[in-house]
Amino acid sequence: MQEKNMVNKLKESYPFVDIVFGTHTLEEFPKDLYFALSENKKITDILDEGQAFEDIPIIRNDKYKASVTIMNGCNNFCTYCIVPYVRGR
Repeated sequence: MQEKNMVNKLKESYPFVDIVFGTHTLEEFPKDLYFALSENKKITDILDEGQAFEDIPIIRNDKYKASVTIMNGCNNFCTYCIVPYVRGR
């Protein structure tokens, strides 16, 4: 779930930011960007519920190693990983 209080904090701390969007509305970013530029308005595109934008095609250049996206966080607390402690579940 995306945190609404963070949107308010962003708006107060960084009044020059024109677009705030969450991971659940990533596919809407091009449309939000166009609207913000053409209409000269601030956009907030955050969903309370919904499925994260996933299944983006990934090109792998190596058979044995790959990068792992941490954009949505993780529910695992592996001993070697800091992501859940910093990003959250």
